[in-house]
Amino acid sequence: ARHGVLFKGGSHLEMRGRVDVVAFDKTGTITPGKPVVTSVRAAGTLGEDRLLGLAGAVERHSGHHLGAAVVAEATRRGVTLPEGSDFEAHTGQGIHARADGLWVGVGRESLFTTHDKVVPEAVAAEARQAREAGQTALIVVTDGGGPAVGGVIAVSDQPRPDAAAALAA
Repeated sequence: ARHGVLFKGGSHLEMRGRVDVVAFDKTGTITPGKPVVTSVRAAGTLGEDRLLGLAGAVERHSGHHLGAAVVAEATRRGVTLPEGSDFEAHTGQGIHARADGLWVGVGRESLFTTHDKVVPEAVAAEARQAREAGQTALIVVTDGGGPAVGGVIAVSDQPRPDAAAALAA
């Protein structure tokens, strides 16, 4: 598709010839702004589907776009979400609730620190790897009366199908 641009005034045309860098607002231009789950990594005794189900139970009522991605992935995989209760959201940190009788938190490390919950080292390492790959790492930790177990759900906004062509142009 061809797109036209109207320049008013010669200075704008002259400036266009000196441009070295173009900055884009990523969301909506390069990506659609609808993040998706890119990986689920369970640590300890939890399997991936169980981890995703517990996280989805907590996120189901969060209204957060990353939470919606978790619920969508659970639905795509056919994972049943247990009922949740006692939801408590903490802006910038995450959310926690009770699901299947367990305390389940989903969010950043700070959520667990402020609630005196331990993030297992294997989970923290998975979160670091996801972030180094440019993804958002949702840490999931649950304590069933024993040692904390959990995992990481990596989420990323994917490029729009026409993004490469638009950037090339």
